[in-house]
Amino acid sequence: PCGARTNDPKPTSDEPRVHARIELPTIGDGKPTGVVAGDLDGDGASELIAVTMAPPALQIWSRIPRAARQWPEPRALPIGDFALGPVWFGPAPTTESSPALLAFASRTLPSLTVVDARRQWKAAPDAPLAPEWQLELRRRPRVLISGDLGHDGRPELGLVTIDDDLPTAIPTMRVE
Repeated sequence: PCGARTNDPKPTSDEPRVHARIELPTIGDGKPTGVVAGDLDGDGASELIAVTMAPPALQIWSRIPRAARQWPEPRALPIGDFALGPVWFGPAPTTESSPALLAFASRTLPSLTVVDARRQWKAAPDAPLAPEWQLELRRRPRVLISGDLGHDGRPELGLVTIDDDLPTAIPTMRVE
């Protein structure tokens, strides 16, 4: 019954309720730290993309099968541990022709990486991570955002860095 263990009040009729829960296995029991979704193969269904730690990886799942106990195995690409992200560099892909640039930042090795998630998904399962570009940072990143920050129709990445718990910079990068 609702509230039996936590003493929380019963939800009212206008509050959403979770009727189902699906837990996807990660490679190496990685602990997810961030997740996005987007259609990488143009089939109209989104793939799920997560950054995990312990082990550090970019993990991508395809469709969730309807049959019970047939969990999809993700594709895992090793990255630096304690990564921030992932965030879309531009809008999430919705068709096979739309961009699929994905950014993440390592908190252990101060760097920012942008990959083409669609190309990584279509590559051989044992293909290594192939960054579109990588930027070495002077300080460790703590927050990563994306969007049209300049309100000019071009995507940007915003990064807040921190050293000894003090925010130090908010660099913005653009790809033309």
